[in-house]
Amino acid sequence: MRYMYSHEGRDFEVQYDSYPPDLSLRMNGIQAEPDYAGYVEVNSVTLLGIELIDLLSEAVLEEIVEDIMGVKQ
Repeated sequence: MRYMYSHEGRDFEVQYDSYPPDLSLRMNGIQAEPDYAGYVEVNSVTLLGIELIDLLSEAVLEEIVEDIMGVKQ
């Protein structure tokens, strides 16, 4: 999926995969398996066609993921 992310006056094009939460089976009120939270995996971040994902800090990548998750909800 694609998403436009704005940071410090710049618009970045983000390509990502989104995985929905997986709730486990429950039988007679007992949970058979653990629940898994949904998550977003960022594959690419570009600005004017230049790939930047390897240059971004973990904090900026986390901010992008939080922004995407907030828009999806």
